[in-house]
Amino acid sequence: MKIIKRFLPVLIVGLSLTTNAQVAIVKSPGPRSFLLMDPSVRTEIVTDSRDHKSVTTAANLFSGDIGLVTGQSLPVVDVRQITASHVVLVGTIERILSQLNRMQYPSYLQLLYYNVKGSALFNQMWLEAEKANWYAARNFVVANSLQDSVAPFPEPTLGITLPDFSDGKSSGEPYHLPMFNSYLPKSYHIDLFNKGVGELDWRLEVKDDWIHLDRKSGSTKEHDRVVVSVDWEQAPTGEEIKSEIQLHSNGGNEKISLSLLNPSIPSKEDLKNLYIEDNGLVAIDATGYHRKKETGEIRFSIVEGVGMENKVVMLGDPLAKNSHYASLELTSNYVAPVRSGEFPVLEYDFYTFSEGPVDVYTYMVPQFPLNDESGSRYGVMLDNSPVYLPEASAPYYSTLWIQGILRNTRINKTTHLVDKPGRHTIKIYAAHPGVMLQKIVIDLGGMKRSYAGPRVTRHPGSLPLSD
Repeated sequence: MKIIKRFLPVLIVGLSLTTNAQVAIVKSPGPRSFLLMDPSVRTEIVTDSRDHKSVTTAANLFSGDIGLVTGQSLPVVDVRQITASHVVLVGTIERILSQLNRMQYPSYLQLLYYNVKGSALFNQMWLEAEKANWYAARNFVVANSLQDSVAPFPEPTLGITLPDFSDGKSSGEPYHLPMFNSYLPKSYHIDLFNKGVGELDWRLEVKDDWIHLDRKSGSTKEHDRVVVSVDWEQAPTGEEIKSEIQLHSNGGNEKISLSLLNPSIPSKEDLKNLYIEDNGLVAIDATGYHRKKETGEIRFSIVEGVGMENKVVMLGDPLAKNSHYASLELTSNYVAPVRSGEFPVLEYDFYTFSEGPVDVYTYMVPQFPLNDESGSRYGVMLDNSPVYLPEASAPYYSTLWIQGILRNTRINKTTHLVDKPGRHTIKIYAAHPGVMLQKIVIDLGGMKRSYAGPRVTRHPGSLPLSD
């Protein structure tokens, strides 16, 4: 068994100290390889054989970031997905263990099995506990299946949760679904919870026939989910069409507002292959660039099995030299004044329906510079804005570094201007070679706090862009 070792500083949860943990790529004689990153950061296993190929990635959350579960950013369904992915991981490592001989046991148990199994159990403990707390804080009876600390109302009582929505009644905000977008057609759900004892009988009425519900009535002692979608063939044309759904139950009545974006211009064909604004943001897959310019020194490459989207773009080989970096060096106000068509760059086209100042979040793989002569800066430019040069690293032991390792992501923010609705371009320049870009999010006012960031908002009829 051949082992290639690297080292990465990580924060070990539970010990509350910083140490060096191994990152190992383990190659066995057969057609199977494993990539292990320390479980307190992220656990990944890549399995490749003649009859099976899978990449299973489990993002690791723990108590330091657990507010993501109790807040509005990590829905309970995401908790289920994370715990389910850990079940797959554990099943994979146990299957591999059964195939090894006694001579291979010690290294496998130390390098892979203990780390993955321990990470899965640790995550299950914290995530299930916080899921129970989330339910219990809202008096949802379903929490009783997780813990016995819920005091239900003596009679059926209605509770509602919606995607990207805080507890509306506690904040005075009426219930509303995210805006439906004809350029990015998708469905949303309404979760109905019983906060009391007995059977909660409910019924839904739509104001307009173009609103489609997968079910319009039901009865539950705990929880029901209704999927809401739009019949775009019947939907009216306009930029903000409003409607509503009336909810009637023996535990209370509520109104849920909704709206849709369905303008006649631009056409869907015009936006094909573009990233599109959706509910106040644009989310871009880093590997789905529209154009690239490389030099003899800097070549872009896609690395699979890493990052929030399970693949990243490496902005040049870490050992390469970038002769153009001197022209991108920071000035005293941390803005690079020089722009040129000769720099190695990735370009992404997107379309917005709004205008004004925007925050651009770049999700990077956290890393240290390769040596004292290297750095971890990269350039961000929107249309004709200045080129900003954030960095993917942070000082060792700093809060920024710890947060980046816990999330397995360094998120940087730069502020730019979208001067008008329409088509725009964001450019990512290779400054110091070797940094890895995961995703880009352009916040036009609708970004919500989340662990992995919003899902990519690209036209569903788009073709693969990167080569």
